[in-house]
Amino acid sequence: MTTSITCPQCGLRQETPADRICRGCANAISSLVAPAKSVLGLGKEPAVKLPAGARAAGVVLLLNALANALMMIKQGAGSDPLAQHEVKGMIVDLVVGGGLVAGKGNLQKWAIARVILGMIVFGAMYGAQKDMTSLGFQIVFSGALLLLLVGDAGKVRIGAGVVVSAAYLTLATAGVLQTYTGANPAAAALLESKGEISPAAGQLKGEKFGYCLSVPAHQWYLRAREVAEKDNAAADRWLIRPDLDAHLLIIGESVAPTSRINQEKFESAVIDEMKGRLTNFQNLGRQALPVGAMLHVKGHAKTMDLEYYRGVFAEKNHGYQVVAFATPQSFARLEPELAAMVRSFQPDCAAGPRSP
Repeated sequence: MTTSITCPQCGLRQETPADRICRGCANAISSLVAPAKSVLGLGKEPAVKLPAGARAAGVVLLLNALANALMMIKQGAGSDPLAQHEVKGMIVDLVVGGGLVAGKGNLQKWAIARVILGMIVFGAMYGAQKDMTSLGFQIVFSGALLLLLVGDAGKVRIGAGVVVSAAYLTLATAGVLQTYTGANPAAAALLESKGEISPAAGQLKGEKFGYCLSVPAHQWYLRAREVAEKDNAAADRWLIRPDLDAHLLIIGESVAPTSRINQEKFESAVIDEMKGRLTNFQNLGRQALPVGAMLHVKGHAKTMDLEYYRGVFAEKNHGYQVVAFATPQSFARLEPELAAMVRSFQPDCAAGPRSP
């Protein structure tokens, strides 16, 4: 079988001459025989160099998967469609993120596809649930990953992607800490930065009614009217302690001016309402107060166990509920504080406190 060669001097392709002298330019070509190539494309492919931005994205995906895994270990994976997609996403993040960290360049395009698909799927689910906060976080997080993954990101793009990803992972870490310790030190700062809460301390007065209530000096906040209304349109005031996810809301109701609300029937109606809404309902007792009563109950509401102090106050033609609640873990830590707040409630602030 004859072999051919291309002369590097004149470019003439020719059968390899016996004397190794080019037939076109007469230059020696004895050491320039071209190596044979596989016609089937076999052989080891050259390694694809992975950009630094993609490696950084791999670290972010692994940390995100770790945070989700820790949450699922503590809380369980859940059975709703969103939870099922979160499990699948976590597995993909572990595989793709680990591959990127290991330098597997062929995974870069799959990582981009995962990020875009995740933004579409999770974004649509959050949008359907009208959870605009989670939707915003999803878009920002996905955008940060794309800054790192698309092409060969430069220093500026890598810096921006890392900073945004770090902020997102900080919030995720705070969520994990809250799950395991019952406290989230970053929650108040986040909600306050969004304008959803403002500090509350001292005497809190009703907005539509004449009641008042004492608020501890530290760590309690008043939810903005429009934010509270989204969760419960009947709430006149809504206090929150974000670090422990504890709440106290006040509901005021009125009947005809000539009518009077019966305290005993009011309490029975409140108990019946909670029995219908909570599973595993437990009535833990009642404490009489100068102007009403404080009920202590617990039960399971949708996705979590909750414990309550529920103040019930019948004042002429007005009825008030002071609903203090948290998870049992947080409730145990705040029990004296919550009880003091409920006991401090005065239906008519102008009339001053009443003695038993």
